[in-house]
Amino acid sequence: MAKGFKHGTSSPLNFRVAAYATEDLLKADTPKENTIGVVTTIPISGWYFAAEQPENMSEGEVWFLVGTSKSVAFNVLKKNNVTIYPMSAKQMVSGALKAVTAKSYQNGEWTEWNRKFYEKGTFFGEYVSVTDYNGTITPNEANVSVKAAATNSSHAYIGFLCDLTSVSKLTLHVDSFVAAGDFGSFCGIFVTKTSTAHMYSLWNGTGTMAVQKVSASISNQDITLDVSGINEEAYVWFGIYGTGKASTASISLFEPV
Repeated sequence: MAKGFKHGTSSPLNFRVAAYATEDLLKADTPKENTIGVVTTIPISGWYFAAEQPENMSEGEVWFLVGTSKSVAFNVLKKNNVTIYPMSAKQMVSGALKAVTAKSYQNGEWTEWNRKFYEKGTFFGEYVSVTDYNGTITPNEANVSVKAAATNSSHAYIGFLCDLTSVSKLTLHVDSFVAAGDFGSFCGIFVTKTSTAHMYSLWNGTGTMAVQKVSASISNQDITLDVSGINEEAYVWFGIYGTGKASTASISLFEPV
């Protein structure tokens, strides 16, 4: 088994794990301090806190990935101070791990563990993917590749639903973007009210709440989008769009700040 500890340990624990069918139900609840809320309709049969994926997980078990001090500190024991840093959660559903939303109730409010959407091969929470006209999304160990094919209007986007009320900007780290030159291709970030996002007009601001794009090839650079004026829940996207010639971008980080 991966290093960590699992449900069933004899130590007196300082928290409980509760399932909520929707995120709205989670947000509306005011449970006991140190409740961990997991958004799932699948009964939670057990859980692990571990830095690596546990072996032989059973249906319904939840793996809480633990990380470093960059995420939210959480004391797990009643009498002794044993601090862990949960980052994200996945649940075993029908034989496969599925990313689920998880938060902890601390100091009278629900607390986000890790505000990152994506980092170096790991998606945090559920996301929406949109591809058309032969656009592709390829997750890799260290990044995710999005490609616009040599077809007009080819595109590939990945979006996350996020409450932007306390977010000032979005940051996208681009390992490399190979643009399509004079044929016109874009890589960047945009924000929409709905989960439908697929056409050129989005990059020109039509149908978007905010957008930031680049059209020239770049490497090892950040693209940032100011969202300080958006105080509501919205979909935040990163991706690529092409107009007739293949272009590719590799992304290693997408996070709100």
